Amino acid sequence: MKTIVESGEMGTAGIWSDTNGNIYFCLDFDSSVRKISSDGIISTIIQASSIRSGANSIYGDSNGDYLYFSDGFYCLWRYSFVTGNVSRYAGAIPKLRVEG
Repeated sequence: MKTIVESGEMGTAGIWSDTNGNIYFCLDFDSSVRKISSDGIISTIIQASSIRSGANSIYGDSNGDYLYFSDGFYCLWRYSFVTGNVSRYAGAIPKLRVEG
């Protein structure tokens, strides 16, 4: 089994493990969330297009239904293990201000 560094998973911003031995981590540089299964397989569970700005921190609920993570815009996002959907749970994405 490779370490996160050996697999090229640099820029880890947050990490959480569930009761089944799976590890979930945020990658700030490409705004994704990945999973290391208990048997050592690394997979992407949330693609960069679902997150607006770098995933920062991560935590799962005690029931194993949802994974929560924050981004660079101070929003809290929720991933459903049942449906695979990502939705904004709290916060608002700020509008870009254009000068001129």
